[in-house]
Amino acid sequence: MELGMKTEKLDIIKKLWEASLNQEETTELIVPDTQPDIDRIISADARVLLKSKEADTGRATVKSSVVATVIYCDGNGDFYSLETNIPVTVSSENPDILPDCMMICHMEATSADAVAANSRKMIVRVSLKTEIRCYNYEYINLCRGFDEEVKGTYIHESSVEKLVQTQVTEKTFLVSDDLKIPSDAPAVGEVLNANVRICDVEHTVTGEKLVIRGKYESEICYVPESGERAVIKNFSTEFSQLVDIEAGSEDVFCDVDIMMTNCYVDFHSYSQEDESRVIALEIHGVAQCAVFEKKSVPYVDDAYSVSGTLSLTSEEIPTAEYRQYSYSEMTFSGEIPCQAEVGEIFKISAFPGEIEYMENDGKISVYVQAVIFDREWQSYVVRGTVYGSADIAEHTSVSFASIDVSGEISDGKISVSGRAVLKMCDVHTETLTVINGAALEAPETEEQRPSVTIYRVRENDSLWGICKRFRSDCEGLKTANGIDGEDALEPGYILLIPKG
Repeated sequence: MELGMKTEKLDIIKKLWEASLNQEETTELIVPDTQPDIDRIISADARVLLKSKEADTGRATVKSSVVATVIYCDGNGDFYSLETNIPVTVSSENPDILPDCMMICHMEATSADAVAANSRKMIVRVSLKTEIRCYNYEYINLCRGFDEEVKGTYIHESSVEKLVQTQVTEKTFLVSDDLKIPSDAPAVGEVLNANVRICDVEHTVTGEKLVIRGKYESEICYVPESGERAVIKNFSTEFSQLVDIEAGSEDVFCDVDIMMTNCYVDFHSYSQEDESRVIALEIHGVAQCAVFEKKSVPYVDDAYSVSGTLSLTSEEIPTAEYRQYSYSEMTFSGEIPCQAEVGEIFKISAFPGEIEYMENDGKISVYVQAVIFDREWQSYVVRGTVYGSADIAEHTSVSFASIDVSGEISDGKISVSGRAVLKMCDVHTETLTVINGAALEAPETEEQRPSVTIYRVRENDSLWGICKRFRSDCEGLKTANGIDGEDALEPGYILLIPKG
């Protein structure tokens, strides 16, 4: 006989689908008539600006604009730049995706390079990595008992602390800063490139406020007003934001992802008397937040019957799927041969390469690109690979949270050293096993059992477990032995167990 069950709903947010996609975008850049021919490509950078994200039946779509900037020099060694906006659309298909479901996405440029096709045209290539997560409201049916009282059938209620996803929210924000060129540096004539990236993002929860802190690191390459060689200056702009969250408990965990949606860089002088220059930076961003709460979840976890055989069915249901991050520091070093007679390193950059997992750590390659000036102040680009290792296990994904590199000139080589912080991500799933069905099969004949059983309590015995084993009524057992609860069940204690 199937038994009807009373249920109580637990509202959660369920992850419907997750995808990690890699792609490459290629475009042509034509040198305008106002600029000279290409002699050498110096560097290429790209930043991603999120434009929109939307979900339809079976499909999630992210649209962005990739701003790629290429610096090149002409035959005289003067620097020029070209910029292009590459519209990018990334889609992920899965039947679990629902219309208008909530989305969190992250897209980043993992590499950018350019080659000259001829003196007036270059080919730009950008590699992109996109992560998409889709969520929707869901509920879990928790058994709270049977629809009708079944004689001789007993249920056991319990509660468990579980991490439950309760919200997906986002907030757009604006950060602006005046980047002041120091007095010992030449004034700005023309900004060639502004490479801006987000780093050191941290967050804490205070009440129903999520406090997000981080900084934008800006590398500004410009041609001085005096017409001297190009100059690179680095700046750091801190920001903080408050995001409202609906927190019903004090134990709250959040997963935060920030993307730029627009970035403007300009410069101006305050007056003719003031020769300093100020580079104006304005960044638009969006903070995407998944909110998880620790909740005490009450539910029926067991049942038995003294009037027949009670069969229970159960299932394991996910209550939250969350990302857990850890960090590991890594140093790297090596030498890069240089054919030109190096006079000065103008710019040196490092990019993460492949990770080779070994028994106790990982061997990680780091691609290094250096822009150098020779003794005649002609510019050249030198590329090479150096290696480092870090104490990491095999994780779901590993990325570079930050990377710093420096180089020294020695005997026709560039000695490279640097430090990186690796960000490791593991995906964890919280589950809850719930009873979702019960059937009672009555015996053909009355079972012959003694009216009273004598039992000596053993280590780790529980009142419920003893009653279920001997198919007795818990309240009747307590009355027969004059006990109030579990505290009386010490090992060696003698119980009189009445027939249920």
